[in-house]
Amino acid sequence: MNLAKDFFGEVLKLHYGQDLDEVLPQFAEEKDLAALTMREPADESELENLKKLGKVHPLGALLSAIAYLERTILKFGESVGITNRLSPSMPISGRYLEINGIELPEDLKERLDNTRRLRNMAAHGRAEPTRDDVATAISTIEELEVFLSKQDIESSKDKVFLARKRREAEKPTYDNSRVLIPPDQWMHEVLKNFLMVEPSLGKKKFIIEVKEGKVLLSELPEMLPGDTKSFEYPFALNDRGDNISSESERIKLEIIRDCSSGTAPKSN
Repeated sequence: MNLAKDFFGEVLKLHYGQDLDEVLPQFAEEKDLAALTMREPADESELENLKKLGKVHPLGALLSAIAYLERTILKFGESVGITNRLSPSMPISGRYLEINGIELPEDLKERLDNTRRLRNMAAHGRAEPTRDDVATAISTIEELEVFLSKQDIESSKDKVFLARKRREAEKPTYDNSRVLIPPDQWMHEVLKNFLMVEPSLGKKKFIIEVKEGKVLLSELPEMLPGDTKSFEYPFALNDRGDNISSESERIKLEIIRDCSSGTAPKSN
């Protein structure tokens, strides 16, 4: 958006002698202009400004808040030695911190996961965030900021180091050399790709989460409002962990069975 805005500003100035900030009010509504100017504040009052933006443009405020959340987590990660930015777990989730040894309070972790799910649904046009959704998301981010600010940096560095060593020690045990990440993460990536390309699932949309040996799958409604269908698929690894591929294939078949046969699971 910034690049596009700068480009049009330069074109208007160079070829037409016009100032973009003077031209925009002729073609845009006041609430949209307010969203444009508040979407990326640059000082310590950013979250306060996003609260104001949430009253006129909830989606823009939510996505800006998520960007703020990602910067906050990555900045803390850099300070304690977290370097795996390309981890399968997104930097906007509590799991990103936990796999690197930083444990979060359960209630905070749950709210972060809810914020991530809302962001995913909003970004893919499956839900429209409300003012209350934005207020809750920003409150969660503020709480995370306070939590991270109270962490002892040197102690956190030790935790991150030990977590990295554990992951490195575990790598050879998962499906020989093919699986180089912990099993929950590997299962998440394999099944996520499967859901995107499996022809028998048609154009259905899903949200998938894998934790503690369970695959949690939500089939989103074709149109809103509608019920989300929820499925749970546990999996178990042997001592060597080399049966993870067969477990993923079993779960794929169960997903095809459940999501293309009209089975009626519980609805949220």
